[in-house]
Amino acid sequence: MTDNNQAQVNPLSNGDRRVLAKQFAGKQFNDKVVVDFCTRNKIEVVDAGSVEDMIYQEEYDTRMATVMPLILAKLAEMKYIGMFDTEEKRTEVLDFNDNLSAEIAVILENNGVEYREIGCLKEIDGNITHIMNGANTRISSMCATTLNEIALEKLGVDNLTIRALSLERSAIADRKFKAEAKPQDNLGSDGETPQTEPNVAEEGAVESPIQQDDVDADTPKADNA
Repeated sequence: MTDNNQAQVNPLSNGDRRVLAKQFAGKQFNDKVVVDFCTRNKIEVVDAGSVEDMIYQEEYDTRMATVMPLILAKLAEMKYIGMFDTEEKRTEVLDFNDNLSAEIAVILENNGVEYREIGCLKEIDGNITHIMNGANTRISSMCATTLNEIALEKLGVDNLTIRALSLERSAIADRKFKAEAKPQDNLGSDGETPQTEPNVAEEGAVESPIQQDDVDADTPKADNA
């Protein structure tokens, strides 16, 4: 017959591991003490060595939860090097960025990170790389989806292929070439539109300030023969 207590024991969960870690952290214990505790609390029975690992993992997680925001805040100070920055400016930025690594090392030192845990930096780096790769995949997928929708709407192509892009690029280049090569009938030899004198008759005659009567008055009249 199966023991009633044993029948009600659930598989060890992360919540159970945390309970065990908190229960025995900073205390002396052995296998018998751990088994008794597990049995009373209907937790899957483990040995004392397993509980020691759980205690360490809980402490490690606490340290990482503390240092990660500090490291990310320090990385946020990193400066960008512009393509056309002067050599003096580039050297200044490189030196500043290099100094961030020393400041990150101080963060680990001041927060009790152990020697065996220095690999946490690679773990954090891996998390950052994973996030960046995810962002890259997301934006690439968005662009590809949008291009496919444009291709379907404008080109009638259901799946945008490299061949379809190549043909459309050739068609665009051909249209641009024909537009630029179109003769300009109104251009002069120098490539500019020639200027013409205004047509007074068309625009309306400009009245002279000298009236005809004044001209007649000033003109000597011949004597009558």
